[in-house]
Amino acid sequence: MKNSESLRKEMEDLVPLEIKVRKELLYGRWYYIFQHIELGDIGRISVRNVYLKEKSLFVAEINAGVDDPYREEKEKIR
Repeated sequence: MKNSESLRKEMEDLVPLEIKVRKELLYGRWYYIFQHIELGDIGRISVRNVYLKEKSLFVAEINAGVDDPYREEKEKIR
């Protein structure tokens, strides 16, 4: 199993240069939060274990409300 530092480096290598990734503990879960240099926070992902079925659940969220003027641009970045 890879250590958290190598996983973090791998994650950073997957995203474009204009997007930074940080890991944060929110609501008792670890999230990778993606921040665009011009648009700000654009979304976050987490992986949650589903113990009853021995599976993992991948959760991705776009950080834009309906009144966010950059919503369309943030959704295109996915």
